[in-house]
Amino acid sequence: YRLERRDPRAVELWIALLPLWSVGGRLSEGRHWWARVRDAELAASDTARARALGGSAVLALHQADYGAAAPAAAEALSLFRALDDRSGLSATLRTLAIVARDQGDFDAARSLAMQAVDMARGLGEPRNLALSLSCHGRVEWFAGEFARSTALHEEGWALIERAGTPMEIVAETLFLAWGAWLDGSPKKAGELFRRALVGARATDDRWLTALAHGGLLRVAGSEGEVDAALAHAISALAICVAIDEKFLGSMTLVGLVDQLPPSAETARLLGSADRLRESVGAYWPVMVATEYRRSLGAARERITPDVLTVAVSAGRATPLDGVLADLERLADERRGRPGDLTTRELEVLRLVAQGLTDREVAARLVVSERTVHAHLRSTYRKLGIKSRSAATRYALEHGYA
Repeated sequence: YRLERRDPRAVELWIALLPLWSVGGRLSEGRHWWARVRDAELAASDTARARALGGSAVLALHQADYGAAAPAAAEALSLFRALDDRSGLSATLRTLAIVARDQGDFDAARSLAMQAVDMARGLGEPRNLALSLSCHGRVEWFAGEFARSTALHEEGWALIERAGTPMEIVAETLFLAWGAWLDGSPKKAGELFRRALVGARATDDRWLTALAHGGLLRVAGSEGEVDAALAHAISALAICVAIDEKFLGSMTLVGLVDQLPPSAETARLLGSADRLRESVGAYWPVMVATEYRRSLGAARERITPDVLTVAVSAGRATPLDGVLADLERLADERRGRPGDLTTRELEVLRLVAQGLTDREVAARLVVSERTVHAHLRSTYRKLGIKSRSAATRYALEHGYA
């Protein structure tokens, strides 16, 4: 309505809806509406334009669209400088730091993150400083400077805990979990990843939920729980498909393959992971690159060169949703399905057991509530149960929650 009337307040409305699109994983929807707002060339204030450009850069960044994220953030940076808005400058420097980090330019990323930290310290804004320290910590983590990363996250933790939003607290918990994992403390890492998973689900942040599953799959694999690792990978990839997040999907695949015995199938997954990474022009963090090299080396020792080449090529030709379908079939083969449930019925059962309503399940799976009702009726019939509580109990007792 405001767009049709060329009302500049459409920009402010888009900004107000940004948390819904960002936290709820509705990235494509938010970017679609931003394109319409931007193309309308509304006479918005410089402050509104700067905030909107910065927000659009964050949405693009979460889908690893660096070609859109970098210019939007650069334009926002210019506007914030002209406005002498140092809080906005600090936030935009963080976005540009992550763009540079993901594209493998760690020196530029580190410099941008440090500028954000220095600016935030001068502002006396605890939340801003905490987010900037966290950004610097994530840059160092990607670069393989794990001790430095953990120190930065620990410095920011008290500030985040006091001044951050629930989503930001979840994110920082995740980064502390990764630090514990790389420090050789899988038990501590598992506890933090599980706490983060609960928090991410509570805030409906699908990106952070997928990241938590990515950590838990590695912890499960280190404990020999391959089926659990596979289940976490499927949960993460289902989210990546839903929000079109290829980079996180690629890192999830590499982490899973590192937990599985080498085979032609795992070589296919490595091919898929590498192609997904290439498709967004990103570089893996040192930890994931190490996992990839280790898994590829193991495959070369176990598989003949011809079979390996064919498998990797086949994986590179498989889109992300096809990879997810392959993993779901693998999980079905490994454990069988209770009551002959379909893969989608099992997925609905898991979400119901997590306490989601039918509407929330439908939103998570991107289907209608009517479809969810049909899956539940079929599940009740196959399992011989009659209520939601019985379904939840069954899922918990049989390890499907």
